[in-house]
Amino acid sequence: MKLVIRFLIASILCIGMLSINLKSTSELKIKQPGSGDFSAQWQNLFTIAVRPPGVCSPPNKIKKEDDEYQDDDGVESLVPKAKPNKWAKNQGFGPSAYFFDYLDDVFKNDVLAQFNAMWTAARAMPPAPSNVFAEPYSLDVMIYQYSNGAKGSLDPANPSGSPAQLAKTIATLNKNFDPAIFDNSISAAQLWNIIKEWGWQNIIAANPIKKLVDRFDFNGDGRLNQYEFILMSIVHNQKLFLSSDCKKFCYFDLIKNKIDPIFAFSDCDGDGYVSSENLWNSFPYLRRSQPSLYNMFNCIMPNVLNKGYRTTSPNDFILKNSVVADGFVNLNEFRKGILYGYWDRYTDTRAILADESKSLKNFRWGNNGATDIVCNNILALIPGATIPAVYNPITTPPPTNQSVPSVPGNSFNPQAAGPTSPVPAQPMAPNSGNRNPLLNPNTNIPLGPNTTKRF
Repeated sequence: MKLVIRFLIASILCIGMLSINLKSTSELKIKQPGSGDFSAQWQNLFTIAVRPPGVCSPPNKIKKEDDEYQDDDGVESLVPKAKPNKWAKNQGFGPSAYFFDYLDDVFKNDVLAQFNAMWTAARAMPPAPSNVFAEPYSLDVMIYQYSNGAKGSLDPANPSGSPAQLAKTIATLNKNFDPAIFDNSISAAQLWNIIKEWGWQNIIAANPIKKLVDRFDFNGDGRLNQYEFILMSIVHNQKLFLSSDCKKFCYFDLIKNKIDPIFAFSDCDGDGYVSSENLWNSFPYLRRSQPSLYNMFNCIMPNVLNKGYRTTSPNDFILKNSVVADGFVNLNEFRKGILYGYWDRYTDTRAILADESKSLKNFRWGNNGATDIVCNNILALIPGATIPAVYNPITTPPPTNQSVPSVPGNSFNPQAAGPTSPVPAQPMAPNSGNRNPLLNPNTNIPLGPNTTKRF
């Protein structure tokens, strides 16, 4: 009987402790990312003091596991091999291009500064000593493997020729090998020191550094160029964002001071997810130094039911980055999505780009960012259609069915944004005829299937 009584008492205590734990879990849920105190950051990032109505998303989300990055990804072999990039989804292009054009004023300089600082430090990193880490893809080793032992050597300490001679030989054996790109890329021996000294996440494998190179070496030259290395820094370290385990270059300041506060502003119900509607309704209030330029909210159609033509832009961003819950992105997906977009638009195999040669901004916008070319071409086909010269959320309702009242005492000066009176849509170029708005505005040639992804 005593045993039974003790069992009942223990059961009651366990239930009580479970109830306490459940309550604590519930309280913690309220404090999940998106509901923190970002008031100081919001003053710098947004033009209003409170969230507008209609920003919150519906609660129904079907969640699943995030399987974007698995440790068994990658192709391992004795020689480097070119492979498709599973993370390349045109994150910075397609309809998302206008989304990032709009965000450039907020993010571009900071993100590119981080990319450049990280790349400069990585290039300056000395390789690990050969007695500590054997470089798997030295020039001599690759020649030896490509030629089935007829040329080269497996001993990196005793090269069979000058680097220039060896690189020239490899170029005849591997069509993907470009000596200039190889010479300006990060070797596995350098990556060994980077992982160790910067506190970046390691992986479990017989040769983890070689496996990392194999995973992100898309051009198959045995090293990581700017395009590959910066992508690796995002994908590989995603679990280290804001972690004290990371010592360098995990985008800490950028995430803490800009990305997370912007996510939290859009996620007003604090459930840790945002939808395209959340972004569309909250982003008009981002504080941008030149509100009239590259403004996706300026394209307003005369149809009352479909005023916001560029609603596809935040929707495209969500679709390309949503993994855990269809139609929504969580905080980490939002972080990665922003970084992916800038990686996609401003890096290639040879450089971190400072201009818009890859982003193609100037093909989408005229008058130095004041004119949405495709939008104006569409409006030109609609009799009497007009477009505001500037979209200012303080004085002009957003292009939704809800109007948002201005906030008394807001420090944002509407006059600084420029005029707000509507102006007629720009007419077609002379002799253009009935131009299809999906034609290239400069050549009047239909945009091909690959080109349309970038406009």
